[in-house]
Amino acid sequence: MNFVAQGVGRGRSMAGTRPRRMARPFAALCGVTTTAALTLAGCSDSSTKDASTGLPEPKPGKLATFSLAGLSSKYDLNYATDPYGSRQLASDQSGNVYLMKQDVGTAMDIILKMTPHGAVSKVARIPSLGIDGSIAVAPDGELLVGGYKGLFRVDRHAKVRPVNAPRFKHPNPIGARPDGSMVVKDEHALWSLKGTHKTRLYTFPKKSGTPAATVDATGTIYTDAGSTLKHMLVLAPGHGPRALSVRGNIPGTKTPISSQTAITMTPARGGGLYAQANTSPTKAAKFAYIVRVRPSGSATVLARGTMDSTNAGCKSGKHYPALNTPCPMPWFVVQSGKRLLVMGSPKDNGGDHLPAFALRAVTK
Repeated sequence: MNFVAQGVGRGRSMAGTRPRRMARPFAALCGVTTTAALTLAGCSDSSTKDASTGLPEPKPGKLATFSLAGLSSKYDLNYATDPYGSRQLASDQSGNVYLMKQDVGTAMDIILKMTPHGAVSKVARIPSLGIDGSIAVAPDGELLVGGYKGLFRVDRHAKVRPVNAPRFKHPNPIGARPDGSMVVKDEHALWSLKGTHKTRLYTFPKKSGTPAATVDATGTIYTDAGSTLKHMLVLAPGHGPRALSVRGNIPGTKTPISSQTAITMTPARGGGLYAQANTSPTKAAKFAYIVRVRPSGSATVLARGTMDSTNAGCKSGKHYPALNTPCPMPWFVVQSGKRLLVMGSPKDNGGDHLPAFALRAVTK
């Protein structure tokens, strides 16, 4: 089973410093309910099938907006894609998307699965990871989750066990390689983890912070080792890091795509990546972009959103021109089948979460 996983860059928040959650006592894990083959079993929650409005079908050249709260009557996905918590997302080869949210009132987090049709169910409960937890899908279909509280594996029967690996400071799984090893970002380095053996793959420059990174289905790691996509590096299995020249301009301008900073990344089917990117955080950013970067370095802007969360002109259930939408750009991008989902928005002035996006994935 191949995987895709979501990488978060530099621990940046959309506005100010993110609150940290306090450590809490360990709590018991939930029971097991078997589901279909090649997917993880879900924890029993003694409820009937969850109601869902489903995911929109984006039109060519359009961006479809939708409400994350409308996908489930039990789990509000706005809190599983909170940009201030910087929870990473992952999707599997079948297009299922895996997310994490805090189980309020307990010392646990909940892993949720959203199908390509938008149906949401609970997979498992895990010890709370604190903020900045991450999730990746292993080649055998298990989930690897990590954060300040350590690394855990979740098997297909929703059983959770700690990974007895050499100590990490803040492990963030970002993907897997075909040989079964997992790629873990730990503060200023990338590591390969196979079984309990870890190998350092790359150390980030001291001034680069903690850049975004992701791993495609070939096991190739992509990361921006500087402050922008101009400093993109690739690490193919069995090879050292090499520079990737990102080529292409933002539509209607002479501004190179490589001048933008990747905030989050996710692998693209067929190799390469998608990124949510905007102007360097040292400058005032008016727009943010969804960018497709191919293994060759050729890059295309697929969508543009604003950086103004006070914009009340963006509504759910609409189709807007992908390159001229009034909507604020959400935080995370993940591929689910033929769709790209962009999720994780701040609240508007009225306290409501802004819409998520769906657009067509690029097939070439």
